[in-house]
Formats: sequence, structure tokens, C-alpha cells
Amino acid sequence: MPSNSSQDKHAALLFADALHRRSGDVSHALFQQHAFFDPNDLLQVKYEALRAWDLNEQSLSALANAFALSRPTLYAARAALQTHGLAGLLPNKRGPKQAHKLTDDVLLRLRQLLEADPARSTPELLEVLRDELGVTIHLRTLEKALRRGLHLKKGLLAT
Repeated sequence: MPSNSSQDKHAALLFADALHRRSGDVSHALFQQHAFFDPNDLLQVKYEALRAWDLNEQSLSALANAFALSRPTLYAARAALQTHGLAGLLPNKRGPKQAHKLTDDVLLRLRQLLEADPARSTPELLEVLRDELGVTIHLRTLEKALRRGLHLKKGLLAT
């Protein structure tokens, strides 16, 4: 049974999206021989893979296999390390960073529709946006925007 601290670390890595999903496939000697090296810690695995690459231990393909990483991941990690230092190896949040379909034009049209008919349903609004502006927005995204009050990104006409 793992200790509480290793369970805590595992939970922290998972929360930070820094848990190596293929940790069981890491076969490099460092991670097999020394307890300090944790194959679950993606940042540590990437760093050690890059260090081994710099030391010319093995071919890139062999290193990628030994550290259970892809070659493109190693190239990206190397560039990130050179550009941003160790912080560059930290995982970035995936996916869109904001509601990118809710542009000022879309929000302005929504405001016009609601001013003309405040009782209009969310599905009706989605249909008008799709037909008039060619924008397909998820129902939940529109509901969140309506709860926030349709604030425009440039601050114009904010409620």
C-alpha cells in the first residue's frame, strides 16, 4: 500500500495535469534503480529525457520509448525548456481559454434579440444565431452568457 505522501503527490500531479499517463511504460534505468525518480511525475520524466538526449545516451526514438514519451513531445519539451526554462515543462491548460464564439457581434445580436422579445427561449436564440451569423454555440455556453448578462468584450453596451 502506498504511503500517504505518495498518494498526496499522485493526487497533486493528477490535479495539476502533470501525471504521466504512461508511467508504467517508463523503462529508463534512472526510474528503475532510484526511488527519487518518479515515473508518475511528467515534468521529471520530461526533464530526465531531455538530459539523456543532451548526453547522447541513445537515439531519440530509443529515448522516447524508454521514457514513454513521443518524439514530438520531446521536441516540444526541448523547445519549451530552451525558451521558458524549467517552467516551460509544466503542462499548459488544454482547449480554448475563453468562450471564443461569443464575439462582440454575437453578443450584440443576442442583446438585440432579447430587447425585441425578452421571452425568447435559449433554443430559439441559438437557431437565430446559426441562421443569421452562421455560429453554432452550445446551449450551456449561451446559458452561461445569459446569466453573466451578455457583457461585451470591448465593454460596449455592457449591462
